[in-house]
Amino acid sequence: MVFFVAICWLGFVAMIIWSLTSAWGARVMRSRLQSLAEVTEAEVAAAMVEEEEEQPFVERALQPILRKLGGVVGKGGDKLVSGNLNELLDSAGHPLGMQVNELLGLKLLVVLVFGAISLFATPAVYIVINILAQKETFQTAAKLKPLIPFLMLVFCMVGFSIPDFLLRRTAKKRIKQIKKSMPDVVDLITLGLEAGLGFDGAVGQTIDKIQSPLTEELARSMREISAGQTRSGAFRSMAARVRMPELSLLVTAIDQAEKMGVGLGSALRAQSDELRERRRLWAQEQAAKLPVKMLIPLILFIFPALFIVILGPACVQFADMSKSGMMF
Repeated sequence: MVFFVAICWLGFVAMIIWSLTSAWGARVMRSRLQSLAEVTEAEVAAAMVEEEEEQPFVERALQPILRKLGGVVGKGGDKLVSGNLNELLDSAGHPLGMQVNELLGLKLLVVLVFGAISLFATPAVYIVINILAQKETFQTAAKLKPLIPFLMLVFCMVGFSIPDFLLRRTAKKRIKQIKKSMPDVVDLITLGLEAGLGFDGAVGQTIDKIQSPLTEELARSMREISAGQTRSGAFRSMAARVRMPELSLLVTAIDQAEKMGVGLGSALRAQSDELRERRRLWAQEQAAKLPVKMLIPLILFIFPALFIVILGPACVQFADMSKSGMMF
């Protein structure tokens, strides 16, 4: 009986000690987790501030304004413009980190700027028309007054279309850069495959070694693959974003090589040779266009200067001879 009471007493003491130590341990663990959470939040905030400071000043100053103006337009604002703004931004590489909402804000900002310029310029136009109408040779200028509001509207419409025009130019320039760097990128991926790396490793090494719009697209595709998308789907999305025939052919070749069990190294080597041949033909085509493109500056600038240099002294001598009566 005494032994049983002693065991119960020891169990009761052990239970009290266990409850006290577990409560103390839980309190210590909670405080440590709270301190770690505070440190993590501080580190995240510091990293966000550092990342924001690394951005250009124009981007930091312009993005909040464009975001607010895009909020004024609303989520359905992209239906007011022609074409798919998402595809246009993808082709241009999202300059200044713009999304559709910010692009709509930029269009609204340009419209407001152009509208303000036309509004301030309207009184000056009226004054010029009134001055011209007082002269006999420009009396018909008074008929232009009713057209001034229409011209203001056209001016605002031009401002609304300028961001799209600049984005299309950026997209064309980016596609040219991708076309120029494609053979080198494919060659480096092929070398990585032939050196024993996997396809993902070879693409990762290429992204680290070469800085170009194509490697940016490849990096985005690799992030999509890491997020769970299939390789075929990620690369087809990249081809749809860039919309370049050479890249579409490359993606199709990679997809077929994976499905048919053909070595990716040999398939990419063949694609690299074809891309270099295409780039050589494209360079020859651009060189063949140069004489036609040089005609405009040749006619407008070089020929007049040559005529002045060659015929100028003759004209001066002819004028002197006509004044002295030596011509006849």
